Amino acid sequence: MDTVMSYYEAKYSQRFPAGMANLPEYNNLVANDSKGNFILNIYRKDNDSLLGTTFTNA
Repeated sequence: MDTVMSYYEAKYSQRFPAGMANLPEYNNLVANDSKGNFILNIYRKDNDSLLGTTFTNA
């Protein structure tokens, strides 16, 4: 599991890497003026699933 501790209210402060525009989260980001005012939880499905899902559901 990885964490990033940055939170930005400024417009256009967040960008997804190339090739990730097909993710559902991309549309939400664009609709919110590409602000970095969210927390994204990324984890390995097999190794971190218990920790990842517990964090997501908290």
